[in-house]
Amino acid sequence: MPFETVNEHVIRQRRVKVCERCRRQLPDSVQNRGTYNTVGSVAGSLGTSMGGSMALGSVLGPVGAITGAIGGAIVGSQVGAAASDTACDAVEASKGSLCEDCKVQSTNRAGSQNWGGGRLGDDPGTSSTSGYSSGTQQESLGDRASAAA
Repeated sequence: MPFETVNEHVIRQRRVKVCERCRRQLPDSVQNRGTYNTVGSVAGSLGTSMGGSMALGSVLGPVGAITGAIGGAIVGSQVGAAASDTACDAVEASKGSLCEDCKVQSTNRAGSQNWGGGRLGDDPGTSSTSGYSSGTQQESLGDRASAAA
């Protein structure tokens, strides 16, 4: 019976968190989500297995204890995994929704900008903070007209 090697292409999809502004993928806040789900699943399985065994064992005897242990393990496994997944989602949600580059840009934009500050018509190098030069008043239009005549 001959065999051939076949290349199979598998596409795996998963949801990733992206930056609100630039749509780049954000790093995961919870690095070991799969491990946490496994631990939650095992813990839930053990806890509900013991509880189900005690509850049904007290009513139905040894057969009820075995049935309660198996049923509790199955249900508890799913509940534990869902609980740890919800906890990981809460940690992810508490993390910001902007990447580091966009955070830097938003803090730079939020600061005050230099909109000028000198008087209109002044040379850029000789702006003064008050309406008058240091000690002397500016000539009015009438003073200039009378000096020209």
